[in-house]
Amino acid sequence: YEVMGGYAIGRENDVPTGDPLAPVIRSPAGSSYWLQGQYTMKQQALTLFARYEFLDPDRDAADASRTRSVVGAVLPMNSPEYFRWSVELFSDSFAASADPGRVGLSTRLQVAF
Repeated sequence: YEVMGGYAIGRENDVPTGDPLAPVIRSPAGSSYWLQGQYTMKQQALTLFARYEFLDPDRDAADASRTRSVVGAVLPMNSPEYFRWSVELFSDSFAASADPGRVGLSTRLQVAF
């Protein structure tokens, strides 16, 4: 079993605008975090995982945030694990009422060297 997570906050101050009357603007502060749990099977080199993500690019705006829930699997294609294949089922929801949520499936071939 493995549990992971992360948190990031960002702010950029004094962004130049090119306008002589208002030479700089203040960039909004954003934050994001994610939590993930995963399990690698002992008999087979298959890893199952679930992840929750939260992103708020502008903490001052009332409806700018987004959440994502993900479940998926990663399968090594060879040994050592230079090639891995992953499949993820995700569900997005947006704080803005005008933005509908979405559900999707993604897959990718990962190359590690």
